[in-house]
Amino acid sequence: MMTSIQFLRLPIHVRFRGLGILLILTGLFCVSEPAKLFAQTKAAGDSTRSARVDPWHAADKYSHFTVSAMLTAGQFFVLHDRMEVSENRALTAAVASTVVIGVAKEVYDGVSGKGTPSLKDLVADVAGVALVAVLIRAK
Repeated sequence: MMTSIQFLRLPIHVRFRGLGILLILTGLFCVSEPAKLFAQTKAAGDSTRSARVDPWHAADKYSHFTVSAMLTAGQFFVLHDRMEVSENRALTAAVASTVVIGVAKEVYDGVSGKGTPSLKDLVADVAGVALVAVLIRAK
């Protein structure tokens, strides 16, 4: 078990590996134009229903990726470093809870009518979670 003092003595690139990737993705999200990316269009041949344009490179996907990565990393940090839960259990709990949050958000979008559920959003969530899991395991 690493203490806070031992953690602070690690080189900065070891302490914050992966943070650069998250910052780049957050920057891409901030400078993009969400209004263009989330434009609503009518479905072909259906004047009563709107279909959402949902490209893979939409700002929404960067948001899902970044938030999922940050949630996973934050939960892992609290569980492992602050509450002294084993690394395996902390990572499992962080991954599972973040995936559940992502699925719940998409279900809410579908049920509430305030959003459109998207499999691509879930893929972005899982990619963010996977990045953090890989970075934590790569010691």
